[in-house]
Amino acid sequence: MRFLVVDDDLAFNEEVSLAIASLGHTVDGRAFDGDSAVKMFSLNPCAFDVVAMDVIMPNENGILAAEKMMRLNPKIKILLMSRDWTNQSLIPDYANMRFLRKPIGAEEIRKELELMSADGGC
Repeated sequence: MRFLVVDDDLAFNEEVSLAIASLGHTVDGRAFDGDSAVKMFSLNPCAFDVVAMDVIMPNENGILAAEKMMRLNPKIKILLMSRDWTNQSLIPDYANMRFLRKPIGAEEIRKELELMSADGGC
């Protein structure tokens, strides 16, 4: 699968990217805030299969950015991440959107991908 990783914490962005790569997937894009992520995604909404994105970020939060991405590609899989469990209640209930509590590693990502809708692509 092709991933876009979005997190304003540079070290965590790298950590998640390495975990994704260890599962045999590719990180084809990285962004550090929601606004940049939406701009990157909008250039080619079919370029990514999964977006792994922080919830709380500058310039646009992950929930708003995810909703914009889903309007561009309704089949995109979104993994929203946060250190705070209370943010989970803010996330809309979509089959292709999941919540992960930080810190996360490859095993947590693998499990969530298995739970998501198998439908993908554009």
